Amino acid sequence: MYWPLFDGHVQVQAFQLGTLLRKEYFDPASTNYIHNVRNELVDLDQVHARIKNGGEGRVVFDSTIALLQGLFPPTPENTIELANETKVTAPLGGYQYVPGEYCVCFSRLFN
Repeated sequence: MYWPLFDGHVQVQAFQLGTLLRKEYFDPASTNYIHNVRNELVDLDQVHARIKNGGEGRVVFDSTIALLQGLFPPTPENTIELANETKVTAPLGGYQYVPGEYCVCFSRLFN
């Protein structure tokens, strides 16, 4: 089921939650700061998003992506150098792509 009236609002809230989590866990001034996690430029060896698909449709997936956008915002550090020494920054000011993996809840399939 898809609820288009709530989709945008939910994504805004998820993005705001990601921003709040970033301040809580990635700010060195926070008492809950997590050491040894790369927080400016996401390290895909440290971050893995598993998204439970419980029949809610794409709202859960989109909300997870919005949360990750707040947690790992665009950064000009997301730049690569090409073979011809040209530097290219990812679109949208260095948007960071954190892949999400869908997980199916098997208990619901067999009950």
